Amino acid sequence: MTRGSSEAIDLVIRTFCRADQDSALVTSPSFSMYRHFAEVQGANLIEVDTLAENNFAIDVDAILSACDDTTNLIFICSPNNPTGTSLPRAELERLLHERGDASAVVVDEAYIEFGDKASAMELLESHSNLLVLRTLSKALGFAGARCGAVAGPADVVDILAAVQAPYALATPVVECVEDVLQDDQLRLAEEAVQQTISERKRLAATLAAYDFISKVWPSDANFLLVRAIDAAHVMRECQKENVLLRHFGGDLDDCIRITIGSRGENDELIRVMDTLQGQENV
Repeated sequence: MTRGSSEAIDLVIRTFCRADQDSALVTSPSFSMYRHFAEVQGANLIEVDTLAENNFAIDVDAILSACDDTTNLIFICSPNNPTGTSLPRAELERLLHERGDASAVVVDEAYIEFGDKASAMELLESHSNLLVLRTLSKALGFAGARCGAVAGPADVVDILAAVQAPYALATPVVECVEDVLQDDQLRLAEEAVQQTISERKRLAATLAAYDFISKVWPSDANFLLVRAIDAAHVMRECQKENVLLRHFGGDLDDCIRITIGSRGENDELIRVMDTLQGQENV
């Protein structure tokens, strides 16, 4: 158990990567904390780009080609943040098999509940180089509790526990987590997830119809990544109406990530988007 899955990322990098000697591989774009913790540890970072025109699909062949003798860690965020992309099971198993003892493959499943793919947890017994990260922050809406987990071979988990600072989880957090994992609360969470999936479909179809949105990528997460003709203008207009979206910049400068809210929240987003339809400067 860790303080969110972010702490698990930190622990894994500190455990597997020696400063200025070992490297961690990530796909790009992906969760920024992989880079952050690698830089803090002094680990080298290998980035493998995913392509917008290929729906940001993770290319296992490209990952394998980019690995070298120093690549001790490979991070796979599936579903990926911010693209919503999932790595198919067969491709993950191929990656695990090809890298064998050379690399630990860390599958970050923060958003797994919002997709239709089975968890990589099912592969733990057959692949000794697999680690899986989970969190209560997303589907269970418990981000403030800062509680996640890393699952893997017992000997690796023992090492991670030794690296982790003692007394990581406060007693009130543990008590809250025990409450949220009760059957009735899990049923409520599942209902909320199904509502999010339904709203994701509705919102994706609605956004695709706007003339200032040129692309809505498919997503297995609780958000959609869209390409706008003028992303900065859309961001400004939405912020004026207290509708907060995420603009990443860089290679995604023309893209916006939109978190799926409640039906009422999504209706408010649609109302604001309707006012932008047909504007010449969008």
